[in-house]
Formats: sequence, structure tokens, C-alpha cells
Amino acid sequence: MTKLIEDQSELVKWVNDQDGDLDLAVAFWGHDASAFLGLAKTRRRVRIVLEISQGATNIKEVRKLLKMPQVEVKSYERLHAKAYISANEVIIGSANASAGGLGIVGFENKHWKELGIQTRSKEVIQRAKSWFEELWLAAEKISPSELDRIEKLQKVRAKLTPPMDWKAKDIFDSFKHHPEEWKDHNIWITVVTSELSEEQEALLEERQNQQPEVAVYAYAEWPSIPKDATIISFTWYTGEEFDTDYPLIYRTPGVAQKGMMQYVFPTELPGFEIGKLSKWEAATQKARDANLPRWKRRHGLRMPLQEFIEKYA
Repeated sequence: MTKLIEDQSELVKWVNDQDGDLDLAVAFWGHDASAFLGLAKTRRRVRIVLEISQGATNIKEVRKLLKMPQVEVKSYERLHAKAYISANEVIIGSANASAGGLGIVGFENKHWKELGIQTRSKEVIQRAKSWFEELWLAAEKISPSELDRIEKLQKVRAKLTPPMDWKAKDIFDSFKHHPEEWKDHNIWITVVTSELSEEQEALLEERQNQQPEVAVYAYAEWPSIPKDATIISFTWYTGEEFDTDYPLIYRTPGVAQKGMMQYVFPTELPGFEIGKLSKWEAATQKARDANLPRWKRRHGLRMPLQEFIEKYA
């Protein structure tokens, strides 16, 4: 028997119903995947090869798996397979062990369109088992220190990577309507009203020559510039219209920058657009008018984007 699996709840039921041993080569594991798949059952032995180096697997879930006496877990770098192997059947498809991949009820907003194939072909089963054995021998045991290291990297990435808010048309609307999604993200807005002086341009050029492999830009006289922050930058030069800076988005280094010049580097906010410039301009006008002396003193505006949206949007 060979059949397609379009509804991944069939895969979940299949894994739960298996009484015999299982070999699972499934790259990425999400929160509570072991519970969804019923892996805590003591009547069977389970071997799992997964991937942790790319940061897409939930490390807490890996720790949970490692505590299960009947489950063995290894990691293979850059594994991308999704193979569920029993003694008499094999399911190979696209579904990772996550709420989205497995089509778990209650997580419909996270579901992916998946497809798998289930077969009892003796030839396929034998080849799948041989393939898994080779993978198992090549895979590495997972140490607590490695899990700690990956978990720290994931926390850093979480702060740097914006949430994929599909409902928001642009980042302005996303901050306005879904502020809770951005609470751990250090994103600022700047509006610059004057260009760098000749002296400052010379300092920027000198810094660029010292670091020719990357593009370097700068703000002037912002000694309290936030560390490890994303900055969305606009310009409103005297006699000119409100406009986006070029580049539009910068990243600040993770060290303090005292003195006249604060250097930044171009970056992106994947999946998001600035949207209508008129919204940003209207909110900026309100911010300017609310504290004109500070606007003049700072040659424009600089503040956390969440605060800017809450006060002036």
C-alpha cells in the first residue's frame, strides 16, 4: 500500500498508534512536539536525528526528549529530511515536528501546506532503514553545553529578527496594531534635519577606509545611540520635503560610541515595508510640535519606535 498524506493529522495519529520501535529523521522540532506525537510512551524505543545548528529547533523540546529514558537523540548538521520509519511502514514528506508542520488543532494560524507519502513497500522500507542507520552513525551526541550555546544564539536572533506579522500591511501598522509582537525588539526612528559637516564627512571616509569590506554610515553627536538596535531613518532637511534616508534602515554595533561620530551599518527588516510616507510624516510633525526646543537641539528626532507610535500615530 502506498498513499499520499495531505492531512498531517494522519501522520500524528500514525506515530501515536505505533507500538513498535521508531526511527525519526526529522530536522526541526517545535514546542510540545513530543507530546503531540506521543513519544513519552514507554512501550517502544525511539531514535531521533534532528538539526540544532541552524537555530530552528526548540531547545527546550530537545532537553525534554533527552530526559525520556526510551528515546535516544542525536544531531546532524544541516539535516533537512522528514522521515518517520517503523518496522513495516515509512512516511516521508515535508512536515517538521512542530504545531505548524503537523497540523495541530488550535494552531491553525501556523499551519503549513504539507504533503507526505506513506508506503509499505518492502524495498523502500529497507532502503529507508539503511539510510537511517548511516545517518545515525554519522550523527553526533548532543551535550548540555552545546544546547546552552544554541539557546543563547536563539535568544540573540529573536531580538534581531522581526516577527512575521502577515496581517500588518507595513511596519507602521504592525507597531500600531500589534505592539506586543515587538516588545523584545530594539527598534528606533530617527529624523535627521542636517547633513554631516565637512569634518564629519572626513571622519566617516576615514572610518570607511579602515573597514572597506562593509558599507559604513554615521550619525553625528549621538553619544547615547542605543547598542544592538535597528534604526529606521528619515530626513527632513531645511527647505526640502520629508523623505526616507538612504539607506533606510541601519544596525548599530554592540558597543558604546562616545564622541562626535556614531557609526552604523545598513540592514533590512525582512517581510516589512515602510508603507505610506504620509503616515510617518504626520506623526513626525506631531512629535516635532510637541517639543520644538528638543527638536532643534537634536537636529531632528530620535526615539524608540514603539514610543513614537504610541504617542504620535
